[in-house]
Amino acid sequence: MNDNLEPLRVFKRRKELLLGCAEQIATVAAEMGDTEIKATTDDFVARFRHERFLVVAVGEFKWGKSTFVNALVRKDICPVDVVPKTARVMHVSAAKDGTEKVTVHFRGDRAPEVRALAPEDLDDLVGTGGRQLEQVDHIQVEISAADSLVTNDVVLVDTPGLKSLYREHDRITRDYLPRADAILFFFSVAQPFADSEREYLVSFRQFLDRTVFVVNQADQKNETQRAALKRFIVAQLQEHVVGGPADHLPVFMTSGQRALDAVKSADAEGMRESGLPDVESWLAKYLGNERGALVVFGVVQKLQDIRTGLERQLQIARTLLEQLTNDLKEGARRRSTFLRCVDDVRRDGPRVEHVVDLGCEQLHGQLASRVGSVAQRLSQRIRAWVPQCSSERQCRQALPSVLTRQLQDLVHELDEQQTLGLRNIAAAAAKEQHVLLARMDAAATEHLSVSVQQLVKGMGGGAEGAAGLGTLAGFVGGDVAGYGLLSHAVDRALEEPPLLRALPYLAGATTLFATLGGPVGWGLAAIGWVATWFGNRIWGSRWKGQVMEQVDRHIIEHVVPHLQAWLKNNIESARAGLKRGGEQQLRAVASRLHSLVEGLEQQAHSETDQRNRELAAMRSRASRLEEVKGKLEKLEAEVRPEVRAVEEEGRGGPVPNDDADELGDGDANGACDEGGGSHGGTGG
Repeated sequence: MNDNLEPLRVFKRRKELLLGCAEQIATVAAEMGDTEIKATTDDFVARFRHERFLVVAVGEFKWGKSTFVNALVRKDICPVDVVPKTARVMHVSAAKDGTEKVTVHFRGDRAPEVRALAPEDLDDLVGTGGRQLEQVDHIQVEISAADSLVTNDVVLVDTPGLKSLYREHDRITRDYLPRADAILFFFSVAQPFADSEREYLVSFRQFLDRTVFVVNQADQKNETQRAALKRFIVAQLQEHVVGGPADHLPVFMTSGQRALDAVKSADAEGMRESGLPDVESWLAKYLGNERGALVVFGVVQKLQDIRTGLERQLQIARTLLEQLTNDLKEGARRRSTFLRCVDDVRRDGPRVEHVVDLGCEQLHGQLASRVGSVAQRLSQRIRAWVPQCSSERQCRQALPSVLTRQLQDLVHELDEQQTLGLRNIAAAAAKEQHVLLARMDAAATEHLSVSVQQLVKGMGGGAEGAAGLGTLAGFVGGDVAGYGLLSHAVDRALEEPPLLRALPYLAGATTLFATLGGPVGWGLAAIGWVATWFGNRIWGSRWKGQVMEQVDRHIIEHVVPHLQAWLKNNIESARAGLKRGGEQQLRAVASRLHSLVEGLEQQAHSETDQRNRELAAMRSRASRLEEVKGKLEKLEAEVRPEVRAVEEEGRGGPVPNDDADELGDGDANGACDEGGGSHGGTGG
């Protein structure tokens, strides 16, 4: 393993940790329904996962840039020739799936093409005079390389040489410098720090903090010459480019060709003497510890901001959910209290029965006292009617119907008084029941929500629930069945006396005797006529008084008891009906309210279970966000000293993400992505 690359490996581990945290945040955001944060974080993950550091090789043509890049990747990739060869930008990166290939980006609107990698075909694509050169904008080469820069999230970019025969080459190279995370600026031992190089460096002065100076082909000089040449270049940089003393001007004496030969021959000593490991080490430390630290620090802060926002949303949602849960518990308590009130009201049902009992007793007493008046009035009416009869027989024949008619007339008045009294009792019972049911309404208003109160009213609570009770006495109105009993009592009354029945027989016998004739016959007839005359005279003077006495006795012995029984039966029947109706009404209302509340309880249990599941999910999300917080805080503490050192030295440029509008902005975090590097337009 190449130990020089450890800082890049550390950055790669940090990057994976950041990606894991970002994915965790995106998952929590998705669960919370925050599509904006989910989309933003997913976009960051997609881009940041493929971002690479962009290292651009710059220098005049034929200074060995392509050879040095080949040595860095441990493979002959970039075309090399004795004449200026590289005419197009070539990106070299590690193959993600192990398949070596080249992606050709054409000029104009032509879509990129992916081809199998054949190093001999690269001359046609990027080499001066290549058959496809005029169509090509740049190419991306993915290789299977050993442990090198490109296997640690670095893209090496070989550019056309400065001051070549083609002015376009200068433009292409200059366009790439602002995109670079690090710049390899090549000098040659043959002609170090030429005027053209000085001019270029002055124009690139803003990029000096990310530039490493490579004096290539240094194996052509001895050790003393190399040391003197290095001092000369440092002095020139300070005087003409930096404009004063500089503490860190990374200048390395290297030999790209010797390094490449050492790779091929596995010559560790030759590799060390080539100077390439020193350049690798500087790049790894600069990219991993400086640029990488800034990247990590900026992303950590952004992720912490997003995590904090999600935690705030989560806390608000959790507070609301806990309040809803508490409301459900409070609702259950209120419903239980309401049901107790309903049961208390139902247990107070005897209050209605008491009103009915008391009313019926009072009504029975009032009506029973009036039965004597009815009997007296009936007797008076019959006494007024009897003298109007011409004979006892006529009187006795008409008496039952007259007695029944007069009695029915008087009982009808009594029935009206009875019906009115029963209706008043029913109204009083309904009023009392209204009070009880109104207590249910009051309990609903006190203990239940408005919506449930309306349901309670709709199910028969309150005044509406007692509305039907007033009609329970209606069955006693109109013609009463007791009339039949009274008529029957009259029909049994006032039989004819024996004498009244015997006189017609005596008169008939007398007539029979007279018909037989003879002294005996006429004598018997005479005796019969005399007896009949005396009988009629005697009975005729007494029958009206006897009829009226008999009627009075019949009223007392038969009519009055029947009236009393009739009243008692009616009132008792009404009493039972009113009490039964009141109890049934209260029981029905209470039962419906119990059913209603039981339904609400089932719904509340379901909602409570749902709230508990949501709370458990929220606790899980909070736990995961807390885990992300711990990881990010640990990583922030780890890179903070590195960031502070960069800031104190004034290296590495501004802290990434300072000017970014959203997480993972390419221009801010200093890494490059597949489609265009840290500043777009370059590729890996």
